[in-house]
Amino acid sequence: MDNPLVAIVGTVEVVGAVELDIDDTTYSHVVIRDRRGELRCFATVRAVPGISQLVESEAIGLFVFSEGTAECRLWCVVCEDGRQAVDFGALRALAT
Repeated sequence: MDNPLVAIVGTVEVVGAVELDIDDTTYSHVVIRDRRGELRCFATVRAVPGISQLVESEAIGLFVFSEGTAECRLWCVVCEDGRQAVDFGALRALAT
Protein backbone atom coordinates (compact mmCIF):
# COMPACT_ATOMS: atom_id res chain seq x y z
CA MET A 1 0.00 0.00 0.00
CA ASP A 2 1.48 3.35 -1.03
CA ASN A 3 -0.39 5.36 1.60
CA PRO A 4 -0.43 3.49 4.91
CA LEU A 5 -3.28 4.23 7.28
CA VAL A 6 -2.50 5.60 10.71
CA ALA A 7 -5.25 5.53 13.33
CA ILE A 8 -4.73 7.48 16.55
CA VAL A 9 -6.97 7.82 19.56
CA GLY A 10 -6.00 11.01 21.31
CA THR A 11 -6.28 14.78 21.65
CA VAL A 12 -5.49 17.44 19.07
CA GLU A 13 -2.68 19.50 20.62
CA VAL A 14 -1.72 21.82 17.75
CA VAL A 15 -3.45 22.90 14.56
CA GLY A 16 -1.05 24.64 12.19
CA ALA A 17 -1.75 27.34 9.64
CA VAL A 18 -4.93 26.72 7.64
CA GLU A 19 -5.63 27.31 3.96
CA LEU A 20 -9.29 27.03 2.99
CA ASP A 21 -10.52 25.96 -0.42
CA ILE A 22 -13.95 24.95 -1.68
CA ASP A 23 -13.14 21.21 -1.83
CA ASP A 24 -10.30 20.89 0.69
CA THR A 25 -8.81 22.42 3.79
CA THR A 26 -5.03 22.24 4.09
CA TYR A 27 -3.21 22.43 7.42
CA SER A 28 0.53 23.06 7.58
CA HIS A 29 0.57 20.46 10.36
CA VAL A 30 -1.60 18.77 12.97
CA VAL A 31 -0.19 17.38 16.22
CA ILE A 32 -2.09 14.75 18.20
CA ARG A 33 -1.20 13.42 21.66
CA ASP A 34 -2.07 9.73 21.87
CA ARG A 35 -3.34 7.97 24.97
CA ARG A 36 0.23 7.06 26.00
CA GLY A 37 1.14 10.75 25.99
CA GLU A 38 3.27 10.58 22.85
CA LEU A 39 3.01 13.36 20.28
CA ARG A 40 2.49 12.53 16.62
CA CYS A 41 2.97 15.31 14.06
CA PHE A 42 1.42 15.12 10.60
CA ALA A 43 2.71 17.65 8.07
CA THR A 44 0.66 19.08 5.20
CA VAL A 45 -2.69 17.60 6.13
CA ARG A 46 -5.64 17.79 3.74
CA ALA A 47 -9.26 17.25 4.74
CA VAL A 48 -12.68 17.70 3.16
CA PRO A 49 -14.88 20.39 4.76
CA GLY A 50 -16.96 17.99 6.88
CA ILE A 51 -13.84 16.57 8.48
CA SER A 52 -12.02 19.89 8.80
CA GLN A 53 -14.87 21.20 10.97
CA LEU A 54 -13.81 18.62 13.57
CA VAL A 55 -10.10 19.50 13.59
CA GLU A 56 -9.80 21.87 16.50
CA SER A 57 -7.49 22.25 19.45
CA GLU A 58 -8.35 19.92 22.35
CA ALA A 59 -10.72 17.77 20.26
CA ILE A 60 -10.63 14.21 21.60
CA GLY A 61 -11.34 11.18 19.47
CA LEU A 62 -10.20 8.79 16.76
CA PHE A 63 -8.28 10.30 13.85
CA VAL A 64 -7.44 8.21 10.78
CA PHE A 65 -4.83 9.50 8.35
CA SER A 66 -3.52 8.19 5.06
CA GLU A 67 0.17 9.07 4.94
CA GLY A 68 1.77 9.90 1.63
CA THR A 69 5.28 11.07 0.85
CA ALA A 70 4.36 14.74 0.37
CA GLU A 71 1.16 15.07 2.41
CA CYS A 72 -1.38 13.32 4.59
CA ARG A 73 -5.10 12.95 4.09
CA LEU A 74 -7.30 12.99 7.18
CA TRP A 75 -10.13 10.76 6.08
CA CYS A 76 -12.00 9.91 9.26
CA VAL A 77 -12.68 11.60 12.60
CA VAL A 78 -14.88 10.25 15.37
CA CYS A 79 -14.98 12.68 18.29
CA GLU A 80 -15.58 11.71 21.90
CA ASP A 81 -18.66 13.97 21.93
CA GLY A 82 -20.31 11.99 19.10
CA ARG A 83 -19.46 14.21 16.13
CA GLN A 84 -18.01 12.26 13.23
CA ALA A 85 -17.15 12.54 9.55
CA VAL A 86 -15.65 10.30 6.85
CA ASP A 87 -14.12 11.22 3.51
CA PHE A 88 -15.69 8.48 1.40
CA GLY A 89 -13.89 9.68 -1.74
CA ALA A 90 -10.51 9.17 -0.07
CA LEU A 91 -11.65 5.82 1.28
CA ARG A 92 -12.66 4.66 -2.21
CA ALA A 93 -9.29 5.80 -3.58
CA LEU A 94 -7.48 3.76 -0.92
CA ALA A 95 -9.48 0.68 -1.88
CA THR A 96 -8.34 0.76 -5.52
